[in-house]
Amino acid sequence: MLGEASMANVGLVETKVKRKENENIYQSTMGALTQARKLYANLAKENKKLLEQNKRLQKHLTLTEKDVEKLHGVIANKQADKNILEVTLKIMDEQHKAAMANLSKSHEEALEKYKRETMQSLQEYLPDLKANLGRVCGEMEKLYSFYHAENTAETSVAPVGECEGNECEGEDGEENETLTDPLDTSANS
Repeated sequence: MLGEASMANVGLVETKVKRKENENIYQSTMGALTQARKLYANLAKENKKLLEQNKRLQKHLTLTEKDVEKLHGVIANKQADKNILEVTLKIMDEQHKAAMANLSKSHEEALEKYKRETMQSLQEYLPDLKANLGRVCGEMEKLYSFYHAENTAETSVAPVGECEGNECEGEDGEENETLTDPLDTSANS
């Protein structure tokens, strides 16, 4: 009797230790997820800034286009030198192209940075998450096997005949009652 109590205490201590390890794994996983959320939030802020810059540049370019149209109208109305108009338009066109190129480059760099950081983050945390999940699953299987090994010796009923799932047939081919785990509370309901 004392040996059984000692074995039960050892089982409880091991269960508590496993539970604490699982809690530590859970906390580690949650920390990794929090870090990933922070990275995502920072990237979202940077993207929002780039979108705002894009809107400002677009507005500026729209105003510039209107200015170009006004300038063209004034020059045409006054019959100014055609070369001045062409030079002004070329300059504005080059400025527009440069602004668009810078904007495009800025977006590409931001997207590359986001991709690089996301991949790095995944590469850093995915192995830990997989390892933790594998470890938890392994521990759960050990606990399940340990639990059922103790209870099987006490509650084992072996019917004669073939069994499939929880339903068994006796030697005469008639179906016997379904065997259930006496510790499974869902089956007793």
